[in-house]
Amino acid sequence: MAITTELTRRLGIRVPVVQGGMMHVGTADLAAAVSNAGGLGIITALIFPSAAALRDEIRRCRTLTRNPFAVNLTLLPSMVPPDYGSYAKAVVDEGIRIVETAGNSPGPIIAQLKKEGVTVLHKCTTIRHAQSAVKLGVDFLSIDGFECAGHVGESDITNFILLSRARQSLGGVPFIASGGFADGWGLAAALCLGACGINMGTRFMCTVEAPIHQRIKEQIVSADETDTILLLRRWRNTSRLYKNTVALEALRIERESQKGEFAEVAPLVSGKRGREVFVNGDPDHGVWTAGQVIGLIHDIPTCDVLVKRIETEAEAAEIASLTNLPDHLLADIIDYFDTARDVSSLSRSSRRLHSFVCHGGGWRSFAYKRFPTLMSSAPDMALPWNAVVDRLTYLDRCWDTRALLFTSFREDQNVRRGRRKRGEQSVDFQVMVSALAQPFSPHETLVYSAGEKLHIRHRHIYGPVAGSRHDSWFTLSGFYKPGPGDVTALSLIERDSKLEIIVGRADGSVRLIAAGDDAVGRPLGHLLPGHPLGDSPGRLAVMWTEWHPQTRLVASCRDSFLTLHDLSKIESRCGGYEAKLAPIDHFDATPANHHAFVRCAKFFGSDGIACGISGSPRPLRWGKIRPTGLQLTGSTADRPCSKQDSTQMVMALEQVGGQAHENLLLLDLRTPSDHDVVYRDRHQPHNAGASLLVYGMERFVAGSHSEPVLRLFDFRYPKPYHQTTAKPCHSQLLSPRLDWGYSTSHQDEDSKTDAAEASNAPSWVLECEPGRDRVCVWHEHARKHEWRPDANVFLGSSRHDRVASLAKASDLSDAFYCGLRGAMVEAALHGGGVDVDGRPLYADARSPPQGCVAKANEGGIRRISLLETGIGRRTAGSWSELMPKTTLYTYGDVVPGCRVASVGEEHMRHGRLSGRWYELERAPRRAI
Repeated sequence: MAITTELTRRLGIRVPVVQGGMMHVGTADLAAAVSNAGGLGIITALIFPSAAALRDEIRRCRTLTRNPFAVNLTLLPSMVPPDYGSYAKAVVDEGIRIVETAGNSPGPIIAQLKKEGVTVLHKCTTIRHAQSAVKLGVDFLSIDGFECAGHVGESDITNFILLSRARQSLGGVPFIASGGFADGWGLAAALCLGACGINMGTRFMCTVEAPIHQRIKEQIVSADETDTILLLRRWRNTSRLYKNTVALEALRIERESQKGEFAEVAPLVSGKRGREVFVNGDPDHGVWTAGQVIGLIHDIPTCDVLVKRIETEAEAAEIASLTNLPDHLLADIIDYFDTARDVSSLSRSSRRLHSFVCHGGGWRSFAYKRFPTLMSSAPDMALPWNAVVDRLTYLDRCWDTRALLFTSFREDQNVRRGRRKRGEQSVDFQVMVSALAQPFSPHETLVYSAGEKLHIRHRHIYGPVAGSRHDSWFTLSGFYKPGPGDVTALSLIERDSKLEIIVGRADGSVRLIAAGDDAVGRPLGHLLPGHPLGDSPGRLAVMWTEWHPQTRLVASCRDSFLTLHDLSKIESRCGGYEAKLAPIDHFDATPANHHAFVRCAKFFGSDGIACGISGSPRPLRWGKIRPTGLQLTGSTADRPCSKQDSTQMVMALEQVGGQAHENLLLLDLRTPSDHDVVYRDRHQPHNAGASLLVYGMERFVAGSHSEPVLRLFDFRYPKPYHQTTAKPCHSQLLSPRLDWGYSTSHQDEDSKTDAAEASNAPSWVLECEPGRDRVCVWHEHARKHEWRPDANVFLGSSRHDRVASLAKASDLSDAFYCGLRGAMVEAALHGGGVDVDGRPLYADARSPPQGCVAKANEGGIRRISLLETGIGRRTAGSWSELMPKTTLYTYGDVVPGCRVASVGEEHMRHGRLSGRWYELERAPRRAI
């Protein structure tokens, strides 16, 4: 597992280890060896007598390595200071992109380097100096603690405190730790303290490639951490040196001298004598720098062996520290992971962490943190938690990219063109649909009506989400006549671990039948009405059935009545007879509204119920189910818009209400507001909604009341999980592009958009930098609501009439179902790719029930298209004028004669929509 930090990403190195810029040691040989090993090698500029000599050394280094390396430029007091400007110019001219600076008054040199786009790493021994360097615009700071070799500063602060202060005080500017580091355990400690890497000088002196005498290297190995001294403090130029006879003599003079003149020790601390130490191998010939880290050095490896060992030790230290944490702290760490990939990487790092992630609650913690509202209603599918997370993340990606596969199920009628069979209805039946996840398994059951018939499918799912599956069908027919016997309401329920169906028909009957494999179609109960049935066919039909699994109550809507039955009074294993069940109570909306219809009902909580009533100024009622009966007292005026009828209609309830006047309302019954949030189809704002399907607080699907259109809405609450986070960075915006503009008379909107993008382009971040809290342009836009617009999906021609019903097995199901006129459509979430010709790779073919045909995509529906409609959510005030240009996409195979861009791997990785959608036209549209 590679250690990736800000340092490695920005400098292009593999291991966050930097070689110190050391006098007499930092030559091309050592710098190239460190860079080849994966770290950052550094050439020390002032080793060379002129800028020309430095140029030659840089060129020589390029012959030894192809990896990045840097140059050190230290500005120290000198009687004859070198021409630092010429050294800096040589560095820039030779194409060096990384420079380490140090010393006094570095401002002019740093400015010269930054002007040429050079990355500057500046060495500091105090926080005050570091803050000054930040103002100069340096990219990295090297924080040198009191343990380091050479110039240690005058504050005597060790790295343990200094690094923590740097983390607290530098405002997010990345820094590396210097002084006292020799192994991977030190690197791991530095990373824990907030550093993004380490700088090592003395440790690299003791390597095979270091250009110093072998006896000096052996002297370092035999030394311990007490074999260094501090010299020249009297002249505020404190340096840590190896403790030899020359250094001790210089220290004695410094302490005992009455004059206090530097000239007294100058011969002893001469740089020339120190350089000769590394050449002749005599450790007592002069003074030479060494850090306290010499106590940690016990061998003389090659740079490659040393860097690889440091990397391995750091990874082991990181894993060891995590494996010792208790489970609740590991769960807290996982809560900060943005993607499942991060959790998976953690689980692969050790057996202990793998056990926790897979079996100790790691995946479960991630699921509840990133998908809280979906998990609150998710069924027990008897799947391991990693499979649950895989399903959640996969489905989120499919929803965001509109990766849908459509299969149409309709009767196989062998009739003459334009005519139905003799004696049958001239108008197609309206399909009702219901689905349910089978208890304690990933399998699902679907039931849909075809006139008076019922088709029941048991689906056995194997493997991961969107994997293989086996369907078995059962058809119930022959008991009712077409027309009066048509199914008008349907609920698939699970009672006592048995699957059952509540069926409401046009003749006013409500019956309970078995749906399990062993007893499909067996009658269980007849739910009797608690009121006289009317004569009008329109008022006779059952409009809705709803099941409450906790209380075992069934609500049915017929005419102006809401009726409750208690199914606990019917045995699920009764014999061949059909039990008759009287209602426990009913509610009549007629006294206040003479032409009212109770259209729908929904249970909430343990004893709450709401119902939608048409033709009423109070279309939504709610209340409590008491031992004494129903008490519906709540109501809402439901008037978010100024233009509306005095009576309204609630067509569907699913925690949100589909309003027949144009809006979808989200209401919190705990507040006095008549609505909290309004959602509107901004393309066709006055079309009513007929059915609803809600997925937690993530998204919902609304079926149109007047045409075969699915409206896909996002609730627009903050998303804990973004499927795009796991995708690689990209330098461009998402495709296909959304052109956002105001709906006024802008004549040259395209050119203005392009000009704005061009002017902003230089400021775009091309790669995410988590350490600096910076996000690339692609990921930044992918998280914005504007780049995830709501959409309408058109399902064929107007002969399908409307979307009368919607159903899903559960929030974790990879399909939902639509009941149209004469057809049932399965919309499967399938994120498969495209073939070499850019055509979509379809999922397994769907098997139809007996007497029906199943056709996928445009083979079963004449034309499927998608229209993005902008953001349909409003909380307060007027609707925003900001709208994207309307773009129409067609589905599946390319339409002949239509110009379509090729869909390749790049689109699959960075595309905003699934590759199945092809752009047909783009035109401005007035905002509503």
